Amino acid sequence: MGKPRSLRRVPSLATPTLPSGEEVIRIQTQSEQKAAAAIDRKVAAIAEESRRRLRDLVGRKGYDDLRTAIRSERRALQELRQPPEGLERDFWADHRAGRKRVDALLRKLGVSADKLKRIQNDTQAKLGKVLAPVGGNTGPGYNLANHHHHWEELTGLDPNAVSTIAPPHDDPNDPHRWIPFLPPYPECGAGRVPVPYGSTDQGFNVDVKPFGFTEGFIGSDITCSKSDTGDGDYAWPLTKSYVRFPIQMPAIGRMDVIVMALCVRDYHETSMVDEFGGSYAHAHHENSIYMYMVAGGRVEEHQARMSYVQTDSDHPPLLGNHLIPGTYHFAYFTTDRIIGMSRHSLSIGNIHSNGVLTNDMAVRSKSSCLWLLTFVSCRIKP
Repeated sequence: MGKPRSLRRVPSLATPTLPSGEEVIRIQTQSEQKAAAAIDRKVAAIAEESRRRLRDLVGRKGYDDLRTAIRSERRALQELRQPPEGLERDFWADHRAGRKRVDALLRKLGVSADKLKRIQNDTQAKLGKVLAPVGGNTGPGYNLANHHHHWEELTGLDPNAVSTIAPPHDDPNDPHRWIPFLPPYPECGAGRVPVPYGSTDQGFNVDVKPFGFTEGFIGSDITCSKSDTGDGDYAWPLTKSYVRFPIQMPAIGRMDVIVMALCVRDYHETSMVDEFGGSYAHAHHENSIYMYMVAGGRVEEHQARMSYVQTDSDHPPLLGNHLIPGTYHFAYFTTDRIIGMSRHSLSIGNIHSNGVLTNDMAVRSKSSCLWLLTFVSCRIKP
């Protein structure tokens, strides 16, 4: 392979008003709702299966007795904290006493720690497969600093000139040339993906702040918390933020898309407090860059996972950034279908989710991601 090329700016293709913008939004929203609702139903089924297995383990009466005992201990612990007497009480000593009473009930019901752990592990494994599927349209993103060779191999472009667009020197008549799109982008959007049915959030306090700007900033902040938990409660807020612009390629074929993004923030925080024995909780955070294309009324979506955090009540709390702020990352996509020479709509954005499943465990799960899309470049695959 010869010397890597630089990107050539072609501003005329990035500025026109989007065709049929309302139709593009309608198609994208319907597709997102359908996918989110399907996942919501699967998570609900996993949570119900976990409850059923626990009922089968201790018997229906034992299950009811266990639920009653946990609710009673939770209420008693609150009562003991009331002033003025509660100001001088040892909270953790009271908590340990309550847990011993629940542990004694579990032993009386013949429940071993190994059997409970087996149910918990099975539930977490099934959740992982549903909430973070890896299919043909999902792949990894890349940190540029550690993958210069892969960047050159995929794009033929200079990895040392990614933050600016160099003067043109490639053939403007080449039908397979890279065509870059730069901020400010013509349109942007952000929001939580609504689930039209299901039982998402189940009493959780969910705070979602998505944002998207034409300057290329995309991302969201998500917090899920619940202190008065029940048996198999879950929340699964999902956001999408994006920029959108029209594309019109100079030839027919499958299209390559390269996305260069500066990581501004990738923050994760979780805490899980065991209440009264037999409890567990699971959390997962996903931060991905995606490409969403509407061509001829048909939808095509690809994802590149940039960070994926999974933790549970058996591990220490999380706190801090996982990706390094101020570093460049890239995603590389190729369409499955042949792209014609008419004008199409292309969205580049961020998928951010924060999923929590808890069984009698107070939880707080926070994740925050912010990207700056420095450029998007497209070509018809040679």
